[in-house]
Amino acid sequence: MAYYVGCDAHKRYSVFTAIGEASRVVLVRRVAHDRESLRLFLRGLPPGSPIAVESTGNWYWLIGYS
Repeated sequence: MAYYVGCDAHKRYSVFTAIGEASRVVLVRRVAHDRESLRLFLRGLPPGSPIAVESTGNWYWLIGYS
């Protein structure tokens, strides 16, 4: 199943929401801003899942993990 993922980036954590087939929410997860938590979360997504990141002043470092 393909997912489309949105990321609401905060200062110390991000909230990720994944939408699957038929526009159904399949996942909502708060992920702490540390390398291991982010890597574990991203590795759990299907390969090639597109991720839209909120455009705020603190988004740039997060892109390096995806």
